[in-house]
Amino acid sequence: MASFAERIGQRAPRTVTQIDSLDTDTRTALWNVLAHFRDSIDSVVLNPYEHLVMKALWARYFKGALDEMPGVSRVWEIVKKTIQQSEWYEALDLIETLVQYFDKIDHTLMRKCLAHVPKQMNSVFEQELVGYRFLRKEITPITAARDIEAIEDTLEELTPYSGAQQHLEQAIKSLSDRANPNYAQSISEAVKAVEGVVQKLTESKAPLGTGLNRLEKAGIEIHPGLKEAWRTMYGWASNDKGIRHAASEASEVDQSLAKYMLIACSAFVSYLLEESSKNAPPPKN
Repeated sequence: MASFAERIGQRAPRTVTQIDSLDTDTRTALWNVLAHFRDSIDSVVLNPYEHLVMKALWARYFKGALDEMPGVSRVWEIVKKTIQQSEWYEALDLIETLVQYFDKIDHTLMRKCLAHVPKQMNSVFEQELVGYRFLRKEITPITAARDIEAIEDTLEELTPYSGAQQHLEQAIKSLSDRANPNYAQSISEAVKAVEGVVQKLTESKAPLGTGLNRLEKAGIEIHPGLKEAWRTMYGWASNDKGIRHAASEASEVDQSLAKYMLIACSAFVSYLLEESSKNAPPPKN
């Protein structure tokens, strides 16, 4: 929403998306989310867990000697300085790493506090026109809220399908690596997620091209045109020198294509699972 000053023409609204940079206002807003999170976990119950995370961050991320680790407050100061002054990708990497480390703490109160962080970060990203969003615990170049929500919902639906779920999660990781993104690998993993679900639903190990033909016997009827479209998609992604084998040249596979495939594969998986649930036997009394 435009501010008062922007509405009356006294301040130009932000119009340029921040993709390979972060300005000072954005960095401050991102740090403020973490500062608020730190305040929320500042209790006797959570202090030992906070120390464990800072210890891991000091040793693994900042590569510091454990016997030279300063106090927890000093490590937080280093986190703040990194977010405010480092390269934009280093700032985002640190934020992502911090969230992932705290996510490993199996404590109800910690999880409750941490749950707000990705949402608040996404609000900052949206307000400051940053071309990234948190998707689960990964910062991805996907920015549309509806797309993020759809992918997250699909990941939840895939809980009983651990193999396919892992492929979809790996597709997100390959897309989200800001230092060395692998778009071909992301597409490959997204297609494998679809293939894994079809194999599970048809109780076979057939490749996706064949498995689509077996869906009807499994009680799942999809439009012939849609089936043919996905058979063609699979053929494009699985030839010997193709994307599924991560052999495409970088010039042939870019971020926009990888994002499209992640979203499309997530949507198709969700559709298949929903159609499958319609034919599921009623629960026994």
